[in-house]
Amino acid sequence: MITELHLTRVIIELDAAKIVSAVKKKVFPRNQWGKLTQRCARALDDESTISISWVRREGNEAAHVLARWVVSEPN
Repeated sequence: MITELHLTRVIIELDAAKIVSAVKKKVFPRNQWGKLTQRCARALDDESTISISWVRREGNEAAHVLARWVVSEPN
């Protein structure tokens, strides 16, 4: 989405420490999210204005609520 919309100066905050660590260390597990983290790491390498960091779930509550809503939204 970041690439398609040509967004710049993007800060990605996740409450999933394992995913943030995998992207930063470029160690990609062989599971469902391994390929996705690999693509994210490549995008971060290509664009120096994109950063990723870990935050506590309480600090990322808006995104957590939105993600929960998306699961139940029929459209």
